[in-house]
Amino acid sequence: MKKRKIDYITYIEDTKKHHKLIGLAAKEGTQKAVRKSRQSEVSITYVDGVNIIKEFPSGRMRILGTIVSGRKVKVGTKEKIS
Repeated sequence: MKKRKIDYITYIEDTKKHHKLIGLAAKEGTQKAVRKSRQSEVSITYVDGVNIIKEFPSGRMRILGTIVSGRKVKVGTKEKIS
């Protein structure tokens, strides 16, 4: 069976109309990882605004630091997922 173009990550990355798929995949993956971490009673770390937060299984939160400046990426830059 021949693969469709949409089956290739490079095609999805390069085609603006499919960028929503990348966002949805990232959102679903993140939600699943957070759910599994909580079930396993593992701490999670995430960014909320400019704060880097560590949330413990007990529900306690600790601010680890702040982000001073955002990441600067040139338009059209491509990174290889490894």
